[in-house]
Amino acid sequence: MTVTKAGRIQGGGSPGIYLASAAKGLASFCATASDKSLDAAGQTHEILTRAEEYLAELGADKNHLVMTQVWLLDMEELEGFTTAWQQWLGDTEPPALSIVGAPAASHDSLVEIRVYASTPKETLPA
Repeated sequence: MTVTKAGRIQGGGSPGIYLASAAKGLASFCATASDKSLDAAGQTHEILTRAEEYLAELGADKNHLVMTQVWLLDMEELEGFTTAWQQWLGDTEPPALSIVGAPAASHDSLVEIRVYASTPKETLPA
């Protein structure tokens, strides 16, 4: 089985990860916002914009979303997340969605998002 990966991060305290990967028709992306000064809506917007870019590299887009997992540092940030999420989705059919309140490895990461999308095997980059 071939696994395609994108967005390598290592060093600077990172455990060494890829932000996105795809195999056998499933793509995944997970990240927090780079700009930690943003509120929850801003961090959500930044993460989802990056998710869209990485999913495109893996042959998918938000129309292919299967499942989204969200971790909020504080559930009081739910309204900010929801507003940005709905704006980003637009008319796209929403995927299954799980939202959990949980502490983050970085105390200034208000939102962490993982998306899973179907990826037609023939569109995966070589």
